[in-house]
Amino acid sequence: MFGVANPLLMREVERLRPGSALDLGCAEGGDGVWLAGRGWWVTVVERLDLPEKFPDGEFDLISARFLHSPADRGLASCRVLRRATESVAPGGYLVIIDHAETPSWSEYLDCDFPTTKNVLDRLKLLDNWIIITNEVVRWEETGACGFVETCADNVLTLKRLF
Repeated sequence: MFGVANPLLMREVERLRPGSALDLGCAEGGDGVWLAGRGWWVTVVERLDLPEKFPDGEFDLISARFLHSPADRGLASCRVLRRATESVAPGGYLVIIDHAETPSWSEYLDCDFPTTKNVLDRLKLLDNWIIITNEVVRWEETGACGFVETCADNVLTLKRLF
């Protein structure tokens, strides 16, 4: 059974013309199925297989969602995202969606998630990139104990110019 596509990814990608796509950290595959249903040729890689099994080639779209891990303090995800910038084709896009903060019901309350500025600083992009989206999106979610809480995710969409 496949999962459901992330609404933030859907929002960022719906305006793009389909081509080749790489879904990094695919989990249950909802994003990849959604992309394929819209004409994208999709390659998926599970988060646990990264960075060792990063595919060769260039892609018109690379989606990287929730690659951060409290265990590695961002080191592995930073390597993966740097590799992703090298694999985006000229004219292509890199969409990075990460948690902006930890909900109170999470087991990782002491985790310090990177901001979009932190991610941009770590990527050290050259002048052949432009920022399309750089925002924190907030919504309400009900936790396991029934408490409603405001959650937040970072959305960063980058376009490689040449």
